[in-house]
Order: sequence, then structure tokens, then C-alpha cells
Amino acid sequence: WYQRRVREAWYQRRVRGERGLVDPTDKSRITLDPHLADLAKIRDVKARWNEVMQRCEQAFGQCYIISLPGRIPVTVKGKLPPIQFKVEKRTGNKLVTLISNFTIFGIGGKELAQKLQHLQSSSASVVQGVKGEEVLVQGDARKHATKLLLQEYKIPKTFVSS
Repeated sequence: WYQRRVREAWYQRRVRGERGLVDPTDKSRITLDPHLADLAKIRDVKARWNEVMQRCEQAFGQCYIISLPGRIPVTVKGKLPPIQFKVEKRTGNKLVTLISNFTIFGIGGKELAQKLQHLQSSSASVVQGVKGEEVLVQGDARKHATKLLLQEYKIPKTFVSS
């Protein structure tokens, strides 16, 4: 719904420029119609375009677009979750590392498990977690997984929390 209104706002900006609705003395000011004024929560008839766009962005909140090769881009509301590592103790005082949120970045669970298996020289498997696939690796694999994600998959460090 909001995306449609933003597209309409951009269209109206272009149309207003063609129709001469931009203020002739100050090109950065435009005349607002009721829909755009309601969306931007501005009561004045004329306002600066930058202010209108900032208020519209605040009304929308954060979102991110997942664009993977061979798939249709998907827009998701909220903040992009980082890839998370969780080290847990299992029976016999053994450590396992659970890696989650990697599917958002287009990484397959089996592929990641296999590469970590070779790097770590330990067992790794894909399990179904609460929010999707998770990779379960024997031992503390945070260093190897972080290195793999940063260097081979080129994921920015801000999205890898270890």
C-alpha cells in the first residue's frame, strides 16, 4: 500500500514539473495535493520536496529487498537480520554451533554445511529451526564460519554477528 503511494508521489512530482505546479520562485517547493499532504502529515499547501520525502520515508519505516539470481525480488518490512551464531552445550559437555539467518543472503544450508565440514573437519548438518533452516556444526565453529562468510560469500561484517 505504501509503496503504491510512493510511486504515485514520484509520478506526481514528475507530472507537477510538467504542469508547472513547482513554485516558480523556489524550485525546491511544490504544491501538495490532499493525498500527499496526508501521507507526509503536512498542513501547508506548499512544502519543500526534501521535507515531503523525509516524512514519507519516516511513515514507511525500514525495509529491505531480497534480490537473488533467478528469483523475483521480494520486499520485506523491518531491519535485515544478521547471520547469527549460537554455541550450545550438548550431552557429555560437547559444544555445537547453530548458524541461522543465512538463507536471506541466498546461501543454501547444505552448501554451507558442506563447506564448514571441510574447514572445521567435523560433522555438520542442516536442521529445521524456528525461523527456517539452521546449520548445526560440532564444536565451536564461529571463527571458521565468520571467515567463510566474509571472504567467500562476501557478506558485509555488519551482517555477521559472532
